[in-house]
Amino acid sequence: MKTKSLFFPVLVIMLLSSCIKQDFDVPPVVVPSVDFESNTTIADLKAMYSGSGVDSLDSNLIIQGIVTANDETGNIYKSIFIQDATGGIEISIDKYDMYATLKVGQKLYVKCAGLYLGTYGDVVKLGYLYNGALGRIPDALYDAHFFRDSLPGTQPSPISRQITTINTSEIGMLVKLEGVHILEAGLPYADASGTTNRTIEDANGNTIILRNSNYATFAATPMPSGEGSITGILSAYAGDYQFYIRSESDINFAPDNSFKHINEAFATSLNTFTGVSVSGNESWYWSSFSPKTFAKISGFVGSVGYVNEDWLISSEFNLDITTGEILKFESAMKFGLVGDGSLKVMFTNAYTGDPATTTWQEIIGATLSTGNYTFTQSGDLDVSALTGTACRIAFKYTCGTTDVPTWEITNVVLKGTLL
Repeated sequence: MKTKSLFFPVLVIMLLSSCIKQDFDVPPVVVPSVDFESNTTIADLKAMYSGSGVDSLDSNLIIQGIVTANDETGNIYKSIFIQDATGGIEISIDKYDMYATLKVGQKLYVKCAGLYLGTYGDVVKLGYLYNGALGRIPDALYDAHFFRDSLPGTQPSPISRQITTINTSEIGMLVKLEGVHILEAGLPYADASGTTNRTIEDANGNTIILRNSNYATFAATPMPSGEGSITGILSAYAGDYQFYIRSESDINFAPDNSFKHINEAFATSLNTFTGVSVSGNESWYWSSFSPKTFAKISGFVGSVGYVNEDWLISSEFNLDITTGEILKFESAMKFGLVGDGSLKVMFTNAYTGDPATTTWQEIIGATLSTGNYTFTQSGDLDVSALTGTACRIAFKYTCGTTDVPTWEITNVVLKGTLL
């Protein structure tokens, strides 16, 4: 009988064990630091801009700030924002994935000598010369101008503001808008075709543009309903304030539990509304003028005014499933006379298919545009006394041959609480 030897297996185990290191080396944490100080503030740097063209910075100017926004989600492209106690500034850099090293909360020093100040959309930025205008700082120059100090810490607390209390000194800074909602809730943050303007609104109808890139990681996500705060970077273009969020988490809304019978921004068409012409050759149609999309009507064609009666009629809804209903919308007008009655808001719970043979009730109390295509909030119209299971609202347009108005309607919302 043969006896099996244990020598060889034991030897193999010993050899393998000797090759296994029981304790792994932990890579050392490298904490970046600088051996110089800043010598000017961000506000003072921006104040050096002459106001036209581009200005070269050839003196030994050094600023320092905390990174408040970067390119992590793609809503901000090839730029970072930093701020100190005096202000904030956008820095344009021809570099990808800066968020890997320039995280929000990172303290950053910038040696400005050799860089340029300029503007885009009325906002002073730091960048480099490109074809005679302000462009991005080349990646090859990055290490000569940007210096991290310490590990990323807590981001600066945003400035808490209402839409009506923001001011130009806060452009480029992290701001929290309180008591706001998004008018186009339910639509994607951005259309696939390009950067898209949406609308932040407060309870009094004051608005500011919410600007979203179609390259943002959240571009196709539906925007939330509800009300609360939105944190982001304040900017401006052509005299209008704009707002950039960094991610979806910048929006902090309490959920909106109301039921929306109508929620129409006319994003790409008349959608849930139908235009019906009773007299005249004109009818309601879809149009846009950035950042607004809307339904539009005019009886003025080819320098001639024509008599018209045209209806913009909603799809059917059931008011008997909700209570406390509120209707609101935005209107813009030009060429007509204030208070001429050319636009009326109507209601029916017995639509015949023909507005001329339907019994309508006028909804009064809306604040309408007074002209110059200025979009005006209607205010919250209490329509809780209206009832019916087959209801519709409509915008009735009439005109004669003189003082022929053009009307635009958008952001029509009719909501209530489910029973």
